[in-house]
Amino acid sequence: MNAIEDSNANVRKSAALAIGNLKAKEGTQALIELTKDKHWQIQEAAITSLGLLEAKAAAEPLKEILKATKGDLRKAILDNLMGKGGDGGPKEQSGPFGGGGGGKKKEEVPVQVKKAAALALSRILPEAAVDPMIEMLASDNDNLKIAALAGLGNMMATKAAPKIIPLLQSDKLPIKKTATIILGRIKAKEAVPQLIQSLSDKNEGIRMETVIALNHLKPPEALKPITELLKDPAQDVRKTAAIALGNTKSDEVIEPLLTAIKDTSADVRKAVITSLANLKAKDAMGQIALLLGDSSEDVRGAAAAAYSNLNAI
Repeated sequence: MNAIEDSNANVRKSAALAIGNLKAKEGTQALIELTKDKHWQIQEAAITSLGLLEAKAAAEPLKEILKATKGDLRKAILDNLMGKGGDGGPKEQSGPFGGGGGGKKKEEVPVQVKKAAALALSRILPEAAVDPMIEMLASDNDNLKIAALAGLGNMMATKAAPKIIPLLQSDKLPIKKTATIILGRIKAKEAVPQLIQSLSDKNEGIRMETVIALNHLKPPEALKPITELLKDPAQDVRKTAAIALGNTKSDEVIEPLLTAIKDTSADVRKAVITSLANLKAKDAMGQIALLLGDSSEDVRGAAAAAYSNLNAI
C-alpha cells in the first residue's frame, strides 16, 4: 500500500490500478483519497478500481464528482457515460501527468474522471441505473429498448446478459443488431452458443456484427464457424472474419487464410495479409510476396509491410 503514496505519479497510478485488479478491498480508503490526487489520470485510475471493488464507501464521494443528487443520479450517470456531463478536461496539461499551461484555468472535473465515476457508480449502485435499464428491455417501445441496450453497454452491465440474449432472436433487425453488439462489448461469455448460431443469420450485417462480438470473447469453439465465413457471399463478412482470425493467435487458421489470400475482393486480401502477419506466419511469405504485384495499391502496401515484418522475425 505504500506505493499509493509514492512521489512518482506513475507509481501511484499503477498502484491504484493494481488494487482494483487484485480485488484488494483493504485499499478502498486509500483509493478514495486518490480521487483527490492533483493528477486527473490518477483520479481516473483510482475511481476505476473503486468500481471494480464495488466499494459502497465510495458512493458518496463519486456522487460529489458528478454533482448528482439522489433524484437525478441515474441521469447523471447516463449523461456522463455518454460524454454529456460537461466539457471538463485539463486542457492545459501537455504531458502524461500535466506540467504545462502556466496561468491557464483548470476545468473543475475532467470528463475522463466524470466518465470513470459514472461507470464506477453504475457498478457500486446498480439499482441507480443498471436495474432500471434492464427493466426497460421489456418495453414494447423499440427505441426505448435500443436506448436501454446502449446504456447497459456503456455501463458494461454484465448482469444484464441473461435479459439481452433472448433479443438475439428478435424479428426487429435494429434490436437484434444492437443486442449482438452489446453482448460482445460486455463480453458476455454465456451468450457464446447463441452468438455462434447467429453466424448463420440470413442478414449479412448480423453475421458481421456477430463475428466482431465473438472477436471480443474469443471462445475456442467459435474458431471453426468463423473460419467458414471466409467463404461468405458478402465481402464485408469475409473481411471481418479474416481480421478476427488474425486476432486468435491460432496456427489452425493459417491454412484457411492462405486460401482466402486469393479472394476477389482487395479489402479481403488486405485483411488476410495483415492477419497472417499478426499470426507471424512465416510460411506465408511466398504467397505474400506474390501480392507485391497486386492490382490494388492498398494490397501491395499491406503485402510490403507484412513481408518486411515477417522477414524480421
